[in-house]
Amino acid sequence: MTDWDISSSEENTSEWSESLPFAESIMPGFKIPLEINRGVQKLIIDYTLGAAIIGLIPVLVGKMDLFVLALINLKMVLDIWFRWGKPKEKRIQMIIVILLAFLGALATAFLARLIFSLIGLVIPLIIVLNGAVGHATLTWSFGRATNQFYLNSTQANSATLKRLLKVHQKYRKEEI
Repeated sequence: MTDWDISSSEENTSEWSESLPFAESIMPGFKIPLEINRGVQKLIIDYTLGAAIIGLIPVLVGKMDLFVLALINLKMVLDIWFRWGKPKEKRIQMIIVILLAFLGALATAFLARLIFSLIGLVIPLIIVLNGAVGHATLTWSFGRATNQFYLNSTQANSATLKRLLKVHQKYRKEEI
């Protein structure tokens, strides 16, 4: 276990509180966003697997898989927003970052599909995975960038911590 790992809560908290007298009061300010981040990362992996499965299905007619992929990504972004407690501050910045994250994820997915197409010239069976790789790369990149925006923009003030604590307790009850 590393010094910054918070998974064993009681031992680390007592070590911190002995070395720093104010650590016990600021510990939730660090712990709650990190636990929310961990839950959102699991959520992103679930959506990524769903997108990969959609990319593997060759039966979907025309561009129907892209429509389903768009719905999956929209639902994922909304779920990430809910998990972070629907922050109301920085709305315009949030929209710009999400659009830029989508463009970056689209470029990454295009490159992943291109690489798999080139590998498919040598190993023809890999072409079957081309759609799954593109869909999974797009969803994972988009989800990670969106989550990173919320994680980095979380301020350690009392209003933000109260909002995060309330949301964290709600989702923690659902997981148990």
